[in-house]
Amino acid sequence: MAQQITPPDELWWLTFNQFLIGALVLGTFVSIVFAYFAIRYWEKKVKPNEAEVVLGPGRVAPGTSKIGWTRYTLVVTGIIVTLLILATFPRTDYVEASPPETDLVIWVTAFQFGWEFEYPNGKKVVNTLVLPTDTVVEFKVVSRDVFHAFGIPEIKGAKIDAIPGILNSLWVKTPSEPGELNVVCYELCGVGHSLMVGKIKVVPPDEFQAFLQST
Repeated sequence: MAQQITPPDELWWLTFNQFLIGALVLGTFVSIVFAYFAIRYWEKKVKPNEAEVVLGPGRVAPGTSKIGWTRYTLVVTGIIVTLLILATFPRTDYVEASPPETDLVIWVTAFQFGWEFEYPNGKKVVNTLVLPTDTVVEFKVVSRDVFHAFGIPEIKGAKIDAIPGILNSLWVKTPSEPGELNVVCYELCGVGHSLMVGKIKVVPPDEFQAFLQST
């Protein structure tokens, strides 16, 4: 039975949404606490017969200290942030590892200022990559000259360094519908950096097979 594969971009969006919700909950909680103390301990006029109290940094007026509330706020904040961080560990390990099942491996060689793609059968193309729809693709990325960074902006989290002599890997799942994606370099790599743009054409499987077998 084939293992269920969760595309990395779905995990990144799930993590983003969880952090967003956590930030909203935490921000609302802290704002309510701040508003309560701002209203509850609003500065009052000192009566003539009362001695003036001079407060320094980090000090509060006598009788207004609420250390317990401060501790509760810190504890709640710490729990929410800790849970969010712990939730990212298994997802990061899952994304950084090789995919459970790989349908296609593409070797990517970055150079100033373009991309060379090689298919398993040895076929090589420059700057325009053709991939089948709904397919798990693993990219093996390296650089021929200087530091680059291979990335697909339309797929969340699809970015990996391209370094001379070091092989990095990145995997994605292609869209289920035909279309076109961009390949860009995320590392400033020279005067032609902004021109280092490639294309990924996502086509039906039969069209991909025809392309792969063509000379």
